[in-house]
Amino acid sequence: MKKIVSIIGIILTIFILSSCTTPIDNDKLNVVTTIFPVYDMARSIGRDKINLSLMVAPGQDIHSYDPSTDDIINAKKCDVLLYVGDNMESWIPDIINSKDTDKDQMVVELSHDERINLEALEHHKEFEDTHLHKHNVDMHIWTNPNYAIIMVENIKEALMEMDPENKDFYQENALEYTQSLKQIINEIYAIIQESKRRTLYFGSPFAFYYFTRAFNLGHETIYDTCSIEVEPTIDDIVKMNTMLKEKEVPVLYTKELLNDSIAKKVIEGTNAEICMLHSGHNVSIEDFNNGITFIQIWQNNIVALKKGLL
Repeated sequence: MKKIVSIIGIILTIFILSSCTTPIDNDKLNVVTTIFPVYDMARSIGRDKINLSLMVAPGQDIHSYDPSTDDIINAKKCDVLLYVGDNMESWIPDIINSKDTDKDQMVVELSHDERINLEALEHHKEFEDTHLHKHNVDMHIWTNPNYAIIMVENIKEALMEMDPENKDFYQENALEYTQSLKQIINEIYAIIQESKRRTLYFGSPFAFYYFTRAFNLGHETIYDTCSIEVEPTIDDIVKMNTMLKEKEVPVLYTKELLNDSIAKKVIEGTNAEICMLHSGHNVSIEDFNNGITFIQIWQNNIVALKKGLL
């Protein structure tokens, strides 16, 4: 029986990893991405003109991710490497600075754009998380749809430069993606215009600073960071519970891919319900295999925001 279970586990792992990679066609650009939002943007822009792979597999927590040998080889040899930033994917500088990296490849650090204002983690309490936030900078730029548009633009420019023959194709697909993001932005503003509340309450790790800042929303959270490594104290839970009662808060938001045991404690004795607000960090294996997109994640978030603000 143990052998059977092991074989099934191996087969499942192979299936998951292979589903994160487009079948190789040597006539196409080989594009490697690190996390799901970047993967989805590149997938939507490049479509069948590129071979695409995702380093952080569906369902995996980026906080505990370490690149495999295959991940490193693919990142070294690809034509285009797309990632958020050195402060997010701290393993990337070591890969691209190694001697055997392909010198002709294009590496795009998507947060390195003068239109994107990176913020120090002063809006959180002091903490240490050297793996993810090496320099104490908030890197969740994609949670601001305006910044997501800039990311799309830079991905498009990279593909166009490396594959000019398909320039118009990439341009058209990027425009379509950008229009979808602009529609999301308009819907968020429409919700805020009608909103009864202007504060979001979080009962799980917080990754929405750039979002709340962009739309002038307040936030309350019981976690210091986007990491689950340090759990909230009893005092934190009681304080949030009291706040939910006094302000008659209808929704306590939680993050994707986590259990809601802490959130359930927070809402005890309140009228609040638990609702997921998806940060897009990563998606479940099931959602990935069903073809979920970053746009669909935001469409679901629109529904969740209505519950908490209207």
